[in-house]
Amino acid sequence: MNKISVIMPCYNRAHDLNRVLSAYDNQEFNSRFEVIAIDDASSDNTFDLLMSYKPKNYDLKVFRHQSNMGPAAARNTGISMADSPILIFVGDDILPLRNFVSGHYIAHQKYRNETTAVLGKVTWPPDMPSNNLMRHIDGNGAQQFSYYYMKEGDTYDFRHFYTCNISVKRDFLFYETKWFDTDFIYAAFEDVELGYRLSKKGLEIVYQPQILGYHYHYHTSWSFSKRQYKSGVMSYLLIKKHPGTICVLNAQVKRLFNLLLHLPFAQKSYSVDFEERMWKNAIRLISYFESYPNKTVDYLFLKVLDYSYYNGFIDALFKEKSIHSKIRYIHYKQYLRPAIKYFYREIANEDDKKILLQHGFGDAIV
Repeated sequence: MNKISVIMPCYNRAHDLNRVLSAYDNQEFNSRFEVIAIDDASSDNTFDLLMSYKPKNYDLKVFRHQSNMGPAAARNTGISMADSPILIFVGDDILPLRNFVSGHYIAHQKYRNETTAVLGKVTWPPDMPSNNLMRHIDGNGAQQFSYYYMKEGDTYDFRHFYTCNISVKRDFLFYETKWFDTDFIYAAFEDVELGYRLSKKGLEIVYQPQILGYHYHYHTSWSFSKRQYKSGVMSYLLIKKHPGTICVLNAQVKRLFNLLLHLPFAQKSYSVDFEERMWKNAIRLISYFESYPNKTVDYLFLKVLDYSYYNGFIDALFKEKSIHSKIRYIHYKQYLRPAIKYFYREIANEDDKKILLQHGFGDAIV
């Protein structure tokens, strides 16, 4: 039996997957381990690459889904194929450093409690350019991961069950007859949902930042806003399935309460098209600042990306209800418009204002 199984869902990653597989061959680990790669019906040659790769220092198991089923289903397939007492969950865009596998193994020898999971860290690689937005979402914005605020050796709750780099004892995972919930069709909150159910059985997550992986996933304002929107949709599903999560995800409830509070006072005529247009203009605005630093840009990133997230939550909750479009418009008036107005008031200097106006942002937003 292998000591460790690495479970890696794969989707359309042929352009960089060979480097990831090679990184597992370069692990400083004195025992065999296995990598279980699940191709989730990729449309490129990901599966062919997986089948043709011949590892030297580990065992590679490959399985292909005939239709795209999402990362939750792919991980479940990997779990069913694993035969190790320790399971590591990773992404196909995570390149492990040389001590990655050994780091997880050593940590589990230290934290022997069956209910303890070990969370490693992912960060942007030094050989891939990163923009202001990427530094924000993994920095003080913490809208992708919260590593910026975490401390080595501290324990964290189910919200930090990040399947980009986390390991669990197989026996503890099998306390759940249902693993990752495949109702979560997007790559968002499906890991948190499992973490929540495991927390009812005593899960604690220990942070070990020295177990490091490089995250090869370049983001723009448009791509991350789309991710935020999907995360908002999935956060509603989490609360719907587990009302108890409201105690730690209560920001959604507070914002919803505020929107409903303003509903009786909303104007009778409103334009959803206008709200959509202003949302896109706001994303366009922050996309400009991906490479143009400004002292107030973190504030703007935070507000616009949060707005995208909560629009997903609102759509999931009110999609079939008559007040849906009005709620969206109130959301714009209460949150997005004040944020944009504040940003323009606080902008650093006259040169910044001039540059923004020259690029058309005055006509689009002011």
